[in-house]
Amino acid sequence: MKFLKKLLPKIKKDILYFKIFKKIFSKIKLFFFLNRLIFTNKNKIRYRIFDSMNLKKFLAEDNWTKILENNPPNNLIDHFDNDNNTAVLIPGRLRCWDKSKDMIYSIAEKNKVFIITDLTDEKIVDTINHKNIISIIVEKSVYKNDFSKISNVFLSQYFKLKCGIEEIYKYEKDNSVFFKNFLKLRTDFFYFNSEKLLDMSLENNEEYLFAYSDLNFSGRREFFLPLRSYYDFAEWCYANDFHNLEYMPVNPTQIINSDPGATRFSWLKYPKDIVKTLDTRPSSEYIHKKIKENYDNALKYKFKATDEFKSTGGKGYFASEQSFSLFLNLAGIPCKTHFKYTGYIMNYPDKIKKNGFKEGTLKYRDDMEDFSNR
Repeated sequence: MKFLKKLLPKIKKDILYFKIFKKIFSKIKLFFFLNRLIFTNKNKIRYRIFDSMNLKKFLAEDNWTKILENNPPNNLIDHFDNDNNTAVLIPGRLRCWDKSKDMIYSIAEKNKVFIITDLTDEKIVDTINHKNIISIIVEKSVYKNDFSKISNVFLSQYFKLKCGIEEIYKYEKDNSVFFKNFLKLRTDFFYFNSEKLLDMSLENNEEYLFAYSDLNFSGRREFFLPLRSYYDFAEWCYANDFHNLEYMPVNPTQIINSDPGATRFSWLKYPKDIVKTLDTRPSSEYIHKKIKENYDNALKYKFKATDEFKSTGGKGYFASEQSFSLFLNLAGIPCKTHFKYTGYIMNYPDKIKKNGFKEGTLKYRDDMEDFSNR
């Protein structure tokens, strides 16, 4: 017992030292990252910020989300679309609600907010009482039967996106209104520029869907509403083992018209002769450059089973961001980054579910094993 009493202060000291060292080391790395931004060519600064292999290195891999575990709540909105004709969708779990609820209520002061979630968040939904917030629990709605048939919980957010767009159509018809712009958000995302989320000046004046992968995106009707069909495409990708598809047609025009980092097009499958690499996760800037250099060959490419292909990234996990990127690519919807989406996914207690994996991962791996054994 005496030995333990003597050992305990030393253990505490070592833990404290390790935490301090980790913070200092992470801050040094961040210092160099920010310095790189200062001296980065203005044409590449978007790539430096939005490409996942850059930003995630500092926000996720170096545990910045843990270092900032007491991060402040999202700021309130201070800039609104002048016509108040933007519909806001929150399709998915209301994680970190306490950090984002005031921001959501500030959005609802002048805009309609459509929340589509499930029974897990029923207690939160019961507390929401605002004339401009429409909250739907899928298990208690007309969508409950289709929701019960989802292949994996990974796909539920995309099913809820489809339901959210359906609810907007109904609202427009019932109230004789017409939304020009659409904005999809998450409650568990910390937005460095949250007060500018409803500044839709770029969306109104440029021909793009503005996106940070499948996390946040916005645009006019013609760029946003086709995503109603994405859930069905995601189900197809799941049922056909996306990572092991023999061939993946790609629209090179959409890639060269999009910003590197807006979606994960760099993780898709490409012929080695066109992208000159077999790396599963090259930078989006690199793939963008190679597609541009070899545009004519990419446009005319015909599949040959003997060709060598760059594999997709993230095998062992459902390709959510990659299938989202491929859907937009094949639909020919150009995508651009937006600085209002800089930020990171916050930590929440139930993020890791079972055996160290996110919810649905083990089922996905079992399903893909069954698929390969057919």
